[in-house]
Amino acid sequence: MKTILSITFVAVLLLCSCTAKKNQTSSPQDDSLAKVRAYLDSLDRLKAFYESKPRPYPEPLPDSVRARRLKNGFRTPEALCDAFLSALEKRDTARLYDLTLTRDEYLNWLWVEMPASKPIFNIPLEFVWENNWNNSVKGLNKALYNYGGKRLAFAALEFRAPDDEYQSFKLKMKPLLIAVDSAGNTHKLSYFSAIIEMNGLYKVVNYTDKKIVP
Repeated sequence: MKTILSITFVAVLLLCSCTAKKNQTSSPQDDSLAKVRAYLDSLDRLKAFYESKPRPYPEPLPDSVRARRLKNGFRTPEALCDAFLSALEKRDTARLYDLTLTRDEYLNWLWVEMPASKPIFNIPLEFVWENNWNNSVKGLNKALYNYGGKRLAFAALEFRAPDDEYQSFKLKMKPLLIAVDSAGNTHKLSYFSAIIEMNGLYKVVNYTDKKIVP
């Protein structure tokens, strides 16, 4: 009995020893997996860097930043929607563009806090604004084509994605404006790319011709 126990004890010791050596010695397959994991980790870090938001201002925010006022801004998103529907009915293109960010507001206030504004991307400001403006033109043309001249009343405003918060403003994402006509029919308008909230005022970032996917 003692002999059997002794042999078993020795076998356990040898097994533990072999397992330890196996764990200490990495196979080519283990090395490949380690390299893949390291590569994926580096991609995650790179992605996090590219998607991280610049913070150009000290904290707490300077008075000059907190005192910013959006031109033609509204106290509530609902008031902004009312103004949009009214201008849409009148086909008042100038008024409709007044509801969106100006060039200076977009480039000097919004763009500087966007991830894509980092120097590593080296995106020219004129390209940024031209792209934004072209999107607005396409989106507004579509809105005018579909609803220009029609009388619609505000019913509700939904946001189909969480708010996107930045250092000095917040973007309310995927706004869906729900309106009703005189016959009681419901219309879902998704012509705002986002609504910016800055220091208690709201404006449309720009118009879009892309449909919101719930």
